[in-house]
Amino acid sequence: MHHHFTPLRRLTRYFTASLLGTAADLFFLWLFTLLVQSYSATYIVGPIFSFQLAMLINFTVSCLWIWPDRLQKGLKHHFWKRFAAYDIAALMILGIKMILIILLEQMTHWGVLLCNLVALTITGTLNFFIRERFIFSPEAFPSPLEIHPEDGIMKIKGE
Repeated sequence: MHHHFTPLRRLTRYFTASLLGTAADLFFLWLFTLLVQSYSATYIVGPIFSFQLAMLINFTVSCLWIWPDRLQKGLKHHFWKRFAAYDIAALMILGIKMILIILLEQMTHWGVLLCNLVALTITGTLNFFIRERFIFSPEAFPSPLEIHPEDGIMKIKGE
């Protein structure tokens, strides 16, 4: 069954999935703060750990539910290239998130969960545009293979 993904539908799915990722991030961070008590563990190690777990969940949801129409079936090199790009973008977003958490904590003295939630809201919006335009764009990872119309044989482009 072929689904048509309008920009609004994709954005709605992204924000729905982001809520799942945010819930996972907050849950893992809360769980981590129960186990450790130091400032660096609470405000640095915990948010990095929780973000990475949420990133794995969000990548899976992105592939299966948000952008499945943009993934070419059976091409493993596409999956791994896309995953690498996704991970690099996620790490850049993580850096921005960490700066925001520490700035918010220093400026407002809010707890880590509230600082994390505000930072996730800001970085989540930025993340959608990065994923839409670069990571899951139909042009993002063109296949090096093509099917030649004269004989139907798949070859490397340009041969």
